[in-house]
Amino acid sequence: MIFLPFVLKNLLKAFSRGPRFHTLLEIGCGPCLHCTLCATEHVEEMVLSDYASNNRQEIEQWLQNDPKAFGWSPIAKFVCELEGNREKWQEKEKKLRDSIKQVLKCDVHQNNPLHSVELEPID
Repeated sequence: MIFLPFVLKNLLKAFSRGPRFHTLLEIGCGPCLHCTLCATEHVEEMVLSDYASNNRQEIEQWLQNDPKAFGWSPIAKFVCELEGNREKWQEKEKKLRDSIKQVLKCDVHQNNPLHSVELEPID
């Protein structure tokens, strides 16, 4: 209960201090969306990646509103509260779903960690 609020507050601080980005690439996101929830207001598009197929599958389930997916609503509410409007968490979740354009396999031990996928230059 101490670590996650600390991380979320500092992620929000980091994103809010910088310019607005077009694309965010998260390498090794795991099955987690807390970083991207913090980036939602500062990034237009996101590409998430992880090595483990079960992590990518969990994110895909959440993107499709699958009831079996982990519920990120408490984290979305907390992030919105930190931003000053706890009631906009559903809008934040929708915005996040809309901004995630790809969920890719990533292996950082390879020369091209994203394998055969070629991306446009990323902020």
